[in-house]
Amino acid sequence: MTHVAPPLRPAHRAGFARAGLALLVLLAARCGSSPASPPPAHGALPDQCRTHPPLDAGVVPPRLIHRVDPQPGPAAAFPVYVCLSGRVTAKGDLVDLRVVRSAGTSMDAAALAAARQWRYLPAMRDGAAIEVPIDVVMTLTTRS
Repeated sequence: MTHVAPPLRPAHRAGFARAGLALLVLLAARCGSSPASPPPAHGALPDQCRTHPPLDAGVVPPRLIHRVDPQPGPAAAFPVYVCLSGRVTAKGDLVDLRVVRSAGTSMDAAALAAARQWRYLPAMRDGAAIEVPIDVVMTLTTRS
């Protein structure tokens, strides 16, 4: 004789749905697929991305003149951000890049690959180009 479970009442169905949703949220947060905080506004630098002190008063900061957007692939289901730290050389190249806030291995790799192609007008002090540290936030979204 086989046992057949009675049909679920609507109250039970709702309870199971809430439990399933809570489990999905927990799994998404645990796997790192959901950002811990919302992406920063364009040009804003979240506190957890600041690794360098502000530039001296007499230094004109570097200015981005060539930007390559990251290509994250299908893994980014929503905007995420990666924080990078490095240096802008006196020639305007971005060097010694490292990930400060990760969004996952593939996202970090996409952000690093794009940032290595960026070019800057170098920082200036007393009319001379100088090397300065820089923090960069890259926002990655799904390709359409």
